[in-house]
Parts: sequence; structure tokens; C-alpha cells
Amino acid sequence: MRSNILLKTFRKLKKKERKFVENLSERDKKLYEVLIFLIKFTMTAGLLHFLLWMNVDMTWLQEIVAGCVAHVLNLVGYAAIANGVIVHASGVSVEIIRDCVGWKSFLAIFGLIIASPRVRWEHRLAGILGGALIIFVMNIMRLVTTIMVGIKYGTDLMDVVHIHLWRWGLTAVVIAYWYVWYLKCSSVIGDKRKV
Repeated sequence: MRSNILLKTFRKLKKKERKFVENLSERDKKLYEVLIFLIKFTMTAGLLHFLLWMNVDMTWLQEIVAGCVAHVLNLVGYAAIANGVIVHASGVSVEIIRDCVGWKSFLAIFGLIIASPRVRWEHRLAGILGGALIIFVMNIMRLVTTIMVGIKYGTDLMDVVHIHLWRWGLTAVVIAYWYVWYLKCSSVIGDKRKV
């Protein structure tokens, strides 16, 4: 019963919104679309803050990441083992903390994709799953290269690479992935208005 009322209310609001948007100039329509995008993206940022506030336990994911990092380090010639959330490699030990698993980057991709206008839900789902995979792989690469720098050049340079280079690098990956995904979704039908 309540879901019916909510659905009817949503449809009425959507109809009023369409009527409102029809009366806007082309410039104002674009500005309105940007406003809606920013509102949706900001709302997903609320999810990030909620998860931070809840202090969600991600030990299981930290252990998976630590195991993957140790495995890749072994593949490239460094003796490495994972002991829980700690990676030991050639005299360098690194703890994989909650912020090392890439969940913030994933939530950024999630927010960008959910907020994107004129995209079908099946494309959004595919984009979110693809984004999760890209973030996971890039995050493993980030951690492996950071540890390799620590082994070769010491932990001081390791911190510089970890904090400065990869923070911006992962941000660039998130934005580039979303941009390419959105362009691809826009070209699926050919008309950007119908995606």
C-alpha cells in the first residue's frame, strides 16, 4: 500500500519536473542537469561519511589485499609474505589499513556513475562493477610499487610516493575511468539525450 503511494508520488513529481525542464532555455537545461548531477554526487558522499562514522570493519578485505600484494611482489622477484593485514617484503613491513583497500576511490566512482544523467541502469551497474575491478587492480599496483620503492630507496621516499604520487594518481584513474565510461555510454545509442 505504502509503496504504491510512494510510486504514484514519485511519478507525479517526475511529471512536474519534466514540465518544469521543458520551459527552461537550453542553457538553463544544461545548468539544471549539472545541478542534479552535483546533488546526486553529494548525496553519495553522505554514504562515505556514514561509513566513516560507522567505523565499518574491513579486516577481511584488508587481508585479501595484503595477500594479493604479497603474491604480486613474489611474482616480480621480491620475497614477500602476508601475515594477516601485514605484508613483509625484503626487510620492509607494511600494514594494510582500512584506507589502503581503495574503498574511497570505489565510492567516488559509484557516486559519479550514479549521478551521471541519461544513462540506463544496466550501463550504470556494468560501470560500477568495471570500476570496482579497475580500482582493485590499480590499488594493488599502487601498494606493490610503493613497497618496491621502500625496498629500493628507503621508507622516506616510500611515504612521498604513497602520499603524494598515488593519491593524485588514483584520483586521476577514477576521473579518467568515469569519463571514458560516460563517453562509451553516450555513444551506445548515438544520441546523448537518450542514453
